[in-house]
Amino acid sequence: MGSARLERQLTAALEKYLAGAYELEVIDLKLRPEVAKRDDVIAAPTVIRVFPPPVRRIIGAFSDPEQVARALDLQVLALWLENLADAESQ
Repeated sequence: MGSARLERQLTAALEKYLAGAYELEVIDLKLRPEVAKRDDVIAAPTVIRVFPPPVRRIIGAFSDPEQVARALDLQVLALWLENLADAESQ
């Protein structure tokens, strides 16, 4: 599966739950192998969610958006963002 397709599938999962409230950085490890070493990436593709803690990692194909959402805890993150927005509006 191509990296462009994987990126589209990951973006679809992120958009469903976070609607633009995320930052996605795609790194070509062939061009930047130092990033793999720095972030302890042992296989590709790998997705690393760094905020909020704890760090979450998933490795492999991301063809099922719901599976990606569960692995990255996107539902919980969406609720956290909603509560944060509510608190800031009060």
